[in-house]
Amino acid sequence: MNETKQVIRMARLVKASEQDRSFDLVFWKKVGAEGRFEAAWQMVSEVQAIKGKGHMEEENAL
Repeated sequence: MNETKQVIRMARLVKASEQDRSFDLVFWKKVGAEGRFEAAWQMVSEVQAIKGKGHMEEENAL
């Protein structure tokens, strides 16, 4: 089975004093629940790598 992931790319350039959360809300809505979970899991894996613990095993994940 060959699953292809849809890549969502968005960009916005604003002055720091003009930024608000609207861009973030639109982006994460487009990414959807599965994309948010995948991003969160990637961050967990990166923290484990930084701590020198390598990849987390599925049974230790929760």
